[in-house]
Amino acid sequence: MTRVACIGNMNNNMFSLVRYLRNRNIDAHLLLLNDETAHFHPSCDAFDLDYQSYTIQLPWGDPRSFRNRSAHAINHDLVPYDVLIVCGFAPAFIEKAGRRVDLFVPYGTDVFDHPFITFRQGLIPGLIALRNQALHRAQKRGIKNAACINFPGTPFYQRFHKKLRITDKTCDFGLPMVYTNIYSPEKIVDGYHKSAWYHIYKKIREANELVIFHASRHIWKTHIEYSDKGNDKLIKGFAKFVQAHPTGARSCLILFEYGVDVQASRSLIRTLGIENRVQWLPLMDRKELMIGLSLSDISAGEFGCGDIGGGTVWESLAMGKPVFHYLSKKVVNSLGTREFHPLVNVKTAEDIDSTLRDFCNGSDQYRNIGQKGQEWYENAIPKSLDTYEAVIAAIRSGGGLLDSIIRESSFY
Repeated sequence: MTRVACIGNMNNNMFSLVRYLRNRNIDAHLLLLNDETAHFHPSCDAFDLDYQSYTIQLPWGDPRSFRNRSAHAINHDLVPYDVLIVCGFAPAFIEKAGRRVDLFVPYGTDVFDHPFITFRQGLIPGLIALRNQALHRAQKRGIKNAACINFPGTPFYQRFHKKLRITDKTCDFGLPMVYTNIYSPEKIVDGYHKSAWYHIYKKIREANELVIFHASRHIWKTHIEYSDKGNDKLIKGFAKFVQAHPTGARSCLILFEYGVDVQASRSLIRTLGIENRVQWLPLMDRKELMIGLSLSDISAGEFGCGDIGGGTVWESLAMGKPVFHYLSKKVVNSLGTREFHPLVNVKTAEDIDSTLRDFCNGSDQYRNIGQKGQEWYENAIPKSLDTYEAVIAAIRSGGGLLDSIIRESSFY
């Protein structure tokens, strides 16, 4: 049987993929890099410990281990696997080991930043950049040598297709980021009794007529182009709604202490005088987030760069919640005839205010959007997984069919 290694677990992406592949009788294993973010550990995205039987902790993945770990030692860890599906700095390590990445599924900075050497101002940043030159070069080679790359085709991402010269091997068949076998409006109740946070969320729910859930990182004042979440627009729009609509006094905006601009968001909330209508919660596991999302009315995505959206959007779709999110005309046009997920498209604070008012006057139409979003996501998962399965089979048979898969595959 073909053994598949899914290496790296940013946003719990690979853990979700591994479980779906294993449900299809594919012998998939999760290999964690040695610098994984703590709240993206598999235990944060599961209500049981089954993952331990197919999860392995690698001794490499960060820049220091790239310098210190030999090619032989890296290759030794990869030998048991026939197909390598990777993210993060894994392409650099696989390149060093003399193997090829079979499928690269980037999450963001692993393709925006990691392949490039950037000399930042200051003695320490400059020395770090010099010390890590070999790592960045290996990352670039590892990506360019990959057999297949699953990477969005919207305008911002297309720049990196061209910059890395990977357009001919790049396709877009998505990633089932949320494992709906445990996360759905019906199934999430199974996790309630295991969560201490359930009672906190329940109190918020019972105390408010309208609950808005916003789990995105706070990046709006200190940001680079692709990471702007536009949290300030949501806060300002919610403030307008609170101050002018009767339901505002019985509404709550749930935010999380996550991101470089948390303090800026707190300051903005104080300035707008809506502290009593905002509930801050600490950074928490997805399995806890999803319980809060299940008890909310609206999920707020991102309002900055106007792209398709990330994990917070997919989580909302999986739970059948209407998603307030900004999707730009430029991105919509780039999708052509491809169907994108149902959402409530809002860009400005004024849009958010007026849409919240409309929600209070006719919430059934928004609930229908949430329902249709869930249906879209449930239909998209098997299509995406069919292509993963086809890529794995093509690689095992020598790669001859990959070109046709790349030409034909699209997800949105």
